[in-house]
Amino acid sequence: MNQSLRILIVDDEPSQRAGLAGMVTAWGMVADSASDGAEALEKLEQNSPDVILTDLNMPGMDGFELLERLRNMGDSPPAIVLTAFGSMDSAVKRWCAGPHRMDGFAAITAAWKLNCATKAH
Repeated sequence: MNQSLRILIVDDEPSQRAGLAGMVTAWGMVADSASDGAEALEKLEQNSPDVILTDLNMPGMDGFELLERLRNMGDSPPAIVLTAFGSMDSAVKRWCAGPHRMDGFAAITAAWKLNCATKAH
């Protein structure tokens, strides 16, 4: 039986969440959404997405803190960052300036896994 890939979309902008959910659904995946990191963690406890798509700049728990918490959880789904942070360079600098470790290989691997999983389903 072919199961659809489950994607959790985390963004504070309702139009962004709706647009991404529509795109993900059109690709045959199942979309769920959260308006910030705290809601995403709640949803993560309720069901287990295969991949998390998250924005970085959000009120409440932002994407940086969400990524840190996911990393500390250990066995969490891969996360892909989508942001209008100004530039990826400034987003990476902010990430590296905090108590985080930027793992570019993990981000590339997550995108590759999503691509492969999409083709397999």
